[in-house]
Amino acid sequence: MTWVADAPDFVVRPTDWGAAYAARYDPANGRPIIVPCRKLIVHHSASNQPASGGEAAFSRQLEAYGESRDGAACEYNYLLYPSGVLHGGFGDTRGCHASATDPSTGSAYNSSSIGICWIGYFHPDVNDEPTDEAIATFQAWLGFMVDSGRLTQDVLSYGGSMTGNPGWYGHRDVWGTACCGDTLYPLLPDIIQVGSQPSPGPTPPTPGGDDDMPQPCGFITANAGTTGHHVDGSEYECPIDGTTFWVAPGGTIQWVHGGELDDKMAVERAAGRKTDTWDSPVGSPDNFGRLAGDKPHM
Repeated sequence: MTWVADAPDFVVRPTDWGAAYAARYDPANGRPIIVPCRKLIVHHSASNQPASGGEAAFSRQLEAYGESRDGAACEYNYLLYPSGVLHGGFGDTRGCHASATDPSTGSAYNSSSIGICWIGYFHPDVNDEPTDEAIATFQAWLGFMVDSGRLTQDVLSYGGSMTGNPGWYGHRDVWGTACCGDTLYPLLPDIIQVGSQPSPGPTPPTPGGDDDMPQPCGFITANAGTTGHHVDGSEYECPIDGTTFWVAPGGTIQWVHGGELDDKMAVERAAGRKTDTWDSPVGSPDNFGRLAGDKPHM
């Protein structure tokens, strides 16, 4: 495994958090290396925040969701938790976090930027705020990235909105979304620093609009044989243990996959790939955890 071989000890490598697709994040297996980069994009997961100690399970769930919806696995280069735990994802290789076209290159920002995702829902209606632990880890990580040449000094200055210039961006600066949240985004000029030097440049504007998933959604898992009804009255039955539903804002649900991803087609056939209001118990919610991402990621 050659994943970011010189990463500091506080970075948890994909194999150590149990990533199912750890080999995909390793450039030794052919994933394009994109460092050094002159752009940094900050995201939030638009999700709940796991308790300390639950980070690995949450990263595995996020990875499974990203893979099931568009083959993006964990999507980001790094995942930052409120506890200060930092998980490695795509690392030095091309991620799947920002598919908008970078006007300076003509290709997606995925190929010209490093994407780090702060785990949480940073909007006033939930009011997650960046913790001191997360800020300290972020700044230590940023120092490593700049000192090692993976990110250039350009990322210490704001890049602007929709410009493609070198610098740091919130996801909203390159795509029509409210990511990385209205309580995190305005703090970035002070957070993005190496040592005690704050990020130069003006405070960025706060665009209007919503995240693509404007409220946290979640997962819920049921065992084989669990039955329920679509709103049209037709009945479904979970074909296998581990059948997983995506629970959208407002209580609507959509089948995602059952157990191993190889069974995804069986689940979709059983469900008729319907999206409707959940109106029946689904068994024990032993795999429940809110999670939403910003689409599209390609």
